Amino acid sequence: MGEERKKIIIDCDPSADDALGIMLALASDELEVVGITSVFGVCPIEQSTENAMRILKLEGREEIPVAKGAAGPLSGFIKFDHLYGGADGMSETGIPQSGLSPVKAKATEWLREKIEVCAGEITILSTGPMTNLAGLLTEYPSVREKICRILTISGSYGVRPDKRGWNPRPSWNVLADPQAASVVMESGVFIQAAGFDVTGLLSNHMTEKILEKGRKDSPRFQFFQKAVEYNLRNGLEPFSLLVDSMAVVMAVLPDAFEFMEGKAVVETEGTWMKGQTLFGTKGYLDGSRSRVRAAYSLDKEKITNLLIERLFL
Repeated sequence: MGEERKKIIIDCDPSADDALGIMLALASDELEVVGITSVFGVCPIEQSTENAMRILKLEGREEIPVAKGAAGPLSGFIKFDHLYGGADGMSETGIPQSGLSPVKAKATEWLREKIEVCAGEITILSTGPMTNLAGLLTEYPSVREKICRILTISGSYGVRPDKRGWNPRPSWNVLADPQAASVVMESGVFIQAAGFDVTGLLSNHMTEKILEKGRKDSPRFQFFQKAVEYNLRNGLEPFSLLVDSMAVVMAVLPDAFEFMEGKAVVETEGTWMKGQTLFGTKGYLDGSRSRVRAAYSLDKEKITNLLIERLFL
């Protein structure tokens, strides 16, 4: 018998980079996608939810449920900027409307139900603001012990050996709702993270290789090509489209990363430090119950080959 598939739920704010992560998860036999929860982010929650369903429709996986989540951060507000993903958040890639509807339950309730039914089996992949997850842990604290782990690309941990990124700007997902990220990071749920400082090692050479090697008539390839073209038109790095996929790569190819154990807290106040992730090892942050494995390196060749083989051939 083969190895049992890992049950995952993807909590995301679907834009083109989240879309690639969802596609990779659906293309990976190691994973069973139990469902998707949407959150505000690049675009408002109604569009974010529709985008999740558009991706599932494109992939022919309409049976996977989508639960609509938070429309804004725990406190304050967010101003939506169409630069990053265009008016629909999907980089003007032309994906048709889904014609689907989300489940009736709100995201926190739906998450609680699935986690309790599959206690200890659910891994959450977090590629957007952590507002849904903070709501879940606050409203239903008993589920904390029933979550297998959280894999995220949020945060910036300052652990690269070359010391670049040791004093970075906050990652966008954390800055969008630092209070939520603080709740999740200090919850005691085991978190494995490829943060902003390490995903900065991804390169445009990777996207160029994908465009060179990929099958040109594939719908996924055409989607990716249009997203790259959008980024180039708008002064955005093409490799940024690969960032959210790293949460999925950690689930299916963990040896593409090297990690160190520690604890993380999030600064929730202040003009200059708000949204910063503080990470420490060897006794630092002893007062926190946080449990975080932060990536300090990644193997670009392994990751590029994985993406090409599973998505674009």
